[in-house]
Amino acid sequence: MAGNSQLDTGYNSASSTVISDTQQDAFIVLDERLDIAEAARLYNRLMMLTSQGHDVVLDCSNVTVIDTTVLEMVASFVWQATENGSRVSWGSPSAAFHRSAKMLGLETLMGMESILT
Repeated sequence: MAGNSQLDTGYNSASSTVISDTQQDAFIVLDERLDIAEAARLYNRLMMLTSQGHDVVLDCSNVTVIDTTVLEMVASFVWQATENGSRVSWGSPSAAFHRSAKMLGLETLMGMESILT
């Protein structure tokens, strides 16, 4: 396979998921607004990617509103993915994402301390 191809994760929102054929990373662009209605489905799709051997890059640069439940779910995903041998890395987190992670004390668990200054 050459170049980039679209990976169907079944996550049907404004988010897009692209897999790079060269690194087998799944790039997840999170929606502007993330609420409790999205939490379980997003978690299941993220776990599906890591169970298929993909490392995950989360781009949360567009996030303006994130429920505590979703942020806790993302932290849980990062912990479980890391425990299972997958790598999770971050795109540039928005100010809202950064503020929320910091307020809840989740930046260390999510491996964000080096990018949240």
